[in-house]
Amino acid sequence: MTAAAVRQFRDRLERQPDDRVAMAGLAEALAADGRFAEALPWSERAIAGPATPARWIGASGILLARAGRPSEAVPRLEQALALAPADHDLRWELGRALERLGRVDAAIAAWQAVLRDQPDHVPALASLGGALWLQRRTEPAIAALDRAVALRPDWIELRDSLANARNHVGDWDAAERIFAETLRLRPDHLPSRVNACVARLREIYDDTATRDRSRAAYARDLAAIDAMPVPADPAAAARILGARKPFLLAYQGAVDRDLQAMYGRLVCRAMAASLPQFTAPPPPPGLGPGERVRVGILSGFFRHHSNWKMRLRGWLEDLDRSRFAVHAYYTGGGEDAETARARALADRFLGGSRPVGEWAGRIRDDRLHVLLVPEIGMDPVTLQLAGLRLAPVQATSWGHPQTSGMPTIDDFLSSAMMEPADGDGHYTERLVRLPGLSCRPIPVAVAPEPVDRDALGAGADDVLFWCCQSLAKYLPQHDDVFARIARRLPAARFLFLGEPAGNRVDAAFRARIAKAFAAFGLDAAQHCRYLGRQSAARFAGCTRAADIFLDSIGWSGCNSTIEAVQYDLPVITWPGATMRARHSDAILRLVGVDETIVGSADAYVDLAVRLGTDPAWRGRLRARIAAGKHRLFADRSYLPGLEAYLMQAADRQP
Repeated sequence: MTAAAVRQFRDRLERQPDDRVAMAGLAEALAADGRFAEALPWSERAIAGPATPARWIGASGILLARAGRPSEAVPRLEQALALAPADHDLRWELGRALERLGRVDAAIAAWQAVLRDQPDHVPALASLGGALWLQRRTEPAIAALDRAVALRPDWIELRDSLANARNHVGDWDAAERIFAETLRLRPDHLPSRVNACVARLREIYDDTATRDRSRAAYARDLAAIDAMPVPADPAAAARILGARKPFLLAYQGAVDRDLQAMYGRLVCRAMAASLPQFTAPPPPPGLGPGERVRVGILSGFFRHHSNWKMRLRGWLEDLDRSRFAVHAYYTGGGEDAETARARALADRFLGGSRPVGEWAGRIRDDRLHVLLVPEIGMDPVTLQLAGLRLAPVQATSWGHPQTSGMPTIDDFLSSAMMEPADGDGHYTERLVRLPGLSCRPIPVAVAPEPVDRDALGAGADDVLFWCCQSLAKYLPQHDDVFARIARRLPAARFLFLGEPAGNRVDAAFRARIAKAFAAFGLDAAQHCRYLGRQSAARFAGCTRAADIFLDSIGWSGCNSTIEAVQYDLPVITWPGATMRARHSDAILRLVGVDETIVGSADAYVDLAVRLGTDPAWRGRLRARIAAGKHRLFADRSYLPGLEAYLMQAADRQP
C-alpha cells in the first residue's frame, strides 16, 4: 500500500512538478514507510508556498522530530498549533519534541493541556506517565498509565510499562497479574517475557520462603526464555535484555553462578545474532619493542559515582603509563568534574551517545590487548557490549560483585582479601585474586551537613546505630538481630534509610521489622527511624553523627563502610560465604581494626551490646580507626598484581 502510494505521488509530480498536494502526499507516504530523511525535503517544499494548511506544517514538524532535529521541530509544531489549537495529536507531538530537548516540564504541560480537552487521549496519557515516572512522581505516573491501559488494553508495551512501575513501587502482586494477562495475549512477546521474569526478583521479601519461591520462579521463567528461538529482531532482544537486568538477584544472598550463566548465554546469543562480525575474538595485536599495552576500560560511570571513586579513578591514576596506554570508553550519560578528570587521565577518551554497533566498531578498531569492563549489570550499553568479543582478552571486576555469566568474559578481577577459599566456583570467569582490595578507593570529598541527633530520634543517652544500606540488602532471616540488640540495650536506636513516603517497598520492610520486634515483645517504633533517601552531604552528616555502623548481613557495605571509616565510626560486620558478603571484613583488616569482625549472629548481637554500653571502648576504636585509615586510601598493594595480569594478558595466545 505504502509503496503504491509513493509511486502514485512520484508519477503525479513528474507530470506536475509544482503540485504541493502531491509533495505533501509523497512526504506522508515516505514517512509511513519510515523513510523520514527522504520525506523531509518534500514536506519542506510543500509548505513553502502561500496559504499552507496547518496539517502540512504540523507534518513537517513531526518529520523534523523523527529526523532527530527537535530544536527545529518545536517552532514548526508551535506554528501549526497557532493555526489549529484544537489539534490534540499535534500538541502531543509538541510534548514529545520538548521532552527530547530536555524541557520536561514544558512537555508535561503540553500533555496535560491535551488531556484537559480530551481525557481519553491514550498517547498523551502514556507520555505523561513516562515523564512523571522519570521525575519520581510515582503516584500520578501510575495513575496515568493505569488510565491508558484501561483504554488500550491491547497496547503491549504500555502494559509492560505499567507492570514495571507497579513492580518498582512494591505492588508486586498487581505487577504479576498484569504480566500474566499480557503473556496470555502475546505469549511470544520477548520483552514482556523478560520483564515478567526479572520482576520475579523483589526488593523486599516477607520471609525466606517467599524469597525461595521468587528465585525458583525466576529460574523457570529464565529457562523458558532460553528455550525460545532467536527473535527476528535480535538487536531489539539485546536491548531489552540489557535494559531489564537481573540486578536484584545478587541481593538474595546466594551463589548465582548457574542462573547468571543462563542469563549471560541469552545476552551473548542475542548480541551474536545482532552483530555477528563481533562474535569471534580479534587476533592478539602483538607487542613490539617499546610498545605500550593498550588497556581499554569500558564503563557507564566515568562520573561522580561509587564505581568511579572505588576503582576507576584509582586505576587511571595508578597504572604506569610508560607501560600501559589506557583507553576509556564512557557509555553513560551526563558529564561532571569527574568526567573531565577521567578525560585528562586517559590516553584516549571516547564518550557520547552512539549505537551499540558503532561502539563495538570503535573499540575493536583500537586494537586493544585487554578490555576491562569493571561492572556488568548496571549500565545497559556496557552490558550489551560485554556480550561481544572486542578484544583478545576481556575481564570484569566487582563493580557489580557477581559473575557476569557471559562466555565472552574471560577473567574476573577480584580482591584476594575478600574472596572465600572456594570463591573460584562462584564465577563462570577465571577468578584472578589481586592483592589488597584490588583497587584504591578515593575518600569522599563531600562536606558533611550538620545533623542534629535529636532530629534523628536519638537523645544524648541513646546509642545510634547507622543501618544505611539499600533495604534490599537486609534479608528476612536476619531481622531478629535488631530486636535482640534492643532487648538487651533499650537505648538502641536504629537509623535506616528506606524509600520515599508511600512506597510499598518501604512499608513492607517496616512491617517485617515490626514483626521481628513484636516477637520479642518490643515496639519497633520506639527503636527504629527511617530517613528516606538522603543527599550525599546529609548522608555524610548522619554517618558522622552515629555511634556505631551495623553492617548488613549477606551483602556487606563497601562504599558506606569506607565512609564510616573516613569518619572514624566503629563498624560491626559478619562476613559471609560470598565475596560481596566480605567487603567490610577486608576493609577493617586493611585499616588494622579487626576485633569488630564476628563469626555468628550471637557474636554480632553481643558485640553491638558491648559497644553500645562501653563508650570508652568506642572512643578507643575511633582513635585506632583514625590512626589506621590512611592505609585504606593509600593502599597500592594491588597495583603490581594488576599490572602483572595486564602484561600476561597481552601475551596470551588464543
